[in-house]
Amino acid sequence: MLCWRFFKFAMLKTWSESWSDASIYVFLDWELVRFGDVARNVNTYERDPLRKGLDRYIGLEHLDPGSLRVSRWGYITEGTTFTKLFEPGQVLFPKRRVYQRKLAVAEFEGVCSGDILVFEASGDRLVPELLPFIVQTPDFFAHALETSAGSLSPRTRWRDLAEYKFVLPPKADQHRIVELLRAVDSAIDAFSLSAERLSSVYGVWVASRFRTWEEQSEPLGRHIEDSKYGPRFSADLYAHDGAVGSIRTTDLDEDGTIDYGTVPRARLDPKALASHLLAPGDVLITRSGTCGIAAVFKEGAIPMVAGAFLIRLRTKASLDPHYLREFFNNTVGKALTEKLAQGGVQRNIRGSSLLQARIPVPPREKQRQVVRTCDAIRGVVAKIRGHALTLQALRGKMLQLLLSSGVQR
Repeated sequence: MLCWRFFKFAMLKTWSESWSDASIYVFLDWELVRFGDVARNVNTYERDPLRKGLDRYIGLEHLDPGSLRVSRWGYITEGTTFTKLFEPGQVLFPKRRVYQRKLAVAEFEGVCSGDILVFEASGDRLVPELLPFIVQTPDFFAHALETSAGSLSPRTRWRDLAEYKFVLPPKADQHRIVELLRAVDSAIDAFSLSAERLSSVYGVWVASRFRTWEEQSEPLGRHIEDSKYGPRFSADLYAHDGAVGSIRTTDLDEDGTIDYGTVPRARLDPKALASHLLAPGDVLITRSGTCGIAAVFKEGAIPMVAGAFLIRLRTKASLDPHYLREFFNNTVGKALTEKLAQGGVQRNIRGSSLLQARIPVPPREKQRQVVRTCDAIRGVVAKIRGHALTLQALRGKMLQLLLSSGVQR
């Protein structure tokens, strides 16, 4: 339905079968304007926002790349020096570090950082709801980047952004574009929320399985054939032509998926590290910093070892390595590793403590049932997120097509 509506709009004034021909024809019928002619930069300040009844502030850290929503904020009572006012519906655009591609539409009244520009529609040529989509186009960000100055923290300026030129459709078409883009955003939100809720539900279900088997808990070490810390070696040995890969904690995501493409190589002798070389099915657990994330090694293009801040576990036949990963990455396992972690700023898990920890060990077939269920649900979640990503890509193309600067850069 969305694709049909997009097609109908693009073909509104031509019967051409070419997308590019249709879009060019529409653009030629629209008006080339300066950003500063249809929008203005609002500079309103309040020295005592609490007296005005305001309670929230927004800094650069509260804005998320690619999102028009403000999902985080700070409270003025906690302390802030911000005095720049913003109101619901206004667009918040950071003038510093534009390459981060941050902006948002305010949903409440508050104060924000002086490094945030506050935009609103000016005059009656621009539908206010279209403004954030114009600011979010690749062309607008490219203009903002080109006009940014400064080495450590480059900033753009309103007077430069005001000179940005783009094609503005008639107001009737502006309303239709807003409706279309909002529909796509709603679909993206729906897919994202579905994936999040499904992940949460399956996490709760898996946790209930682990708790059901608490009476069958046994020391982890009883089911481990071999365990080792990753070997330490000089950082000078890292090299792109190294013979051995060293998996770091940063090569694991929160779900325990290993990104083999980011694993650095080191000039090490595989024979000298024979006892440390990873085999398919080995479990890796982070033991420092973010403790307790578990991954299962598959197979690398070259010999690989665990990094120094990982513990390598090789399980016996009684314990499925993928089941062990599911346990440690679930809330039940995370609660256990949280208790095992010691230290202040940089917490650590001792290998001996990990092996002494008691975990639920049901029969092997039940372990496999958990793994199969988790794999199936993760597959569904991945498909749902894939749909969201596809829509996001389509949305980006729509922004470029419908709200382009109309000028060859």
